[in-house]
Amino acid sequence: MQKMNMYFSRFFRGENTYKLGNLVAGYYGEQDFYRIAENFKPHKSILVKNFIFEFPSFVQIDALLISEHEIHLYEVKNYDAHCSINDGRIFYDKKRLNHNPLFQITRAVEGFKNIMHQENITLDVKPYLVFMHPFGSFETDGTHAVSLMTRNQLREHFRQMISLQKGESAYSPKRLYDIFKAYQIADWHSPHDDNLVDFNNLKRGIYCLNCGSFSVKSMQHTIKCSECGHVVSKKLAINYLIAECCTLCPNETLRPQDIFQFSDGLLDRGWVYKNLAKTLEREKRGYYFKLEKNPYTDQMLELYSKLKSRK
Repeated sequence: MQKMNMYFSRFFRGENTYKLGNLVAGYYGEQDFYRIAENFKPHKSILVKNFIFEFPSFVQIDALLISEHEIHLYEVKNYDAHCSINDGRIFYDKKRLNHNPLFQITRAVEGFKNIMHQENITLDVKPYLVFMHPFGSFETDGTHAVSLMTRNQLREHFRQMISLQKGESAYSPKRLYDIFKAYQIADWHSPHDDNLVDFNNLKRGIYCLNCGSFSVKSMQHTIKCSECGHVVSKKLAINYLIAECCTLCPNETLRPQDIFQFSDGLLDRGWVYKNLAKTLEREKRGYYFKLEKNPYTDQMLELYSKLKSRK
């Protein structure tokens, strides 16, 4: 999510970000999976999204479903072309994938079993690789232990899960979740580790959240787009810019100067200082801790879709 939000801002500010399309497709695939899983999973089971732990090494799981009788791990992909699996290798549109999702989910299972062993939990752990794109397809030689599914098979998958859950269990999904939650961590990887931003390539200023234009006018309490007439409050414009800078700037903390360099004089410095103090926790004078989550991801997705549809 952090990486996608960073690339959104870079795209809106004029950089050619070839990776963004894949990140957005992956995000939509995961959100689609979560909706289906929430609607059809067993009643008492618990769905955990984007479960991250480090035991002993870093592992990220797209979805974890905790039931009374089994633990289910899901790696979700939104490939829009034909995939084939041959001797554990995955080919996407006849090209071999360097980042093999089968290895990812297999590694996740081994890491999760370490937690299970540590906590003396004896439930089975079942891995799945799910292809969510409606026009994607796959074929396999069956030489792997991971179950494969398409989007169309998910409902039946959860129905079978419900029908097989018979008899009492020594484990409560709520109790299991409380145990696993103790191992859950935030993603400490920085999106800047291998995706450095060249600020000289980014446009300065405030862009319209409706059409993406940088041709805007600063009014007394609002920002108005000269292209489409869309109006937002200055408070929203400042808070949006703060969220942008939290993803664009590589440092652990944010400074007022970081906001000023992008606002291009359209926002009053007093407003910036005031909203920084209200929005972010201060580390020390002139430095603020960044937001852990960007609250404007949905608006960014909507603007991205509009801009891509014009091309």
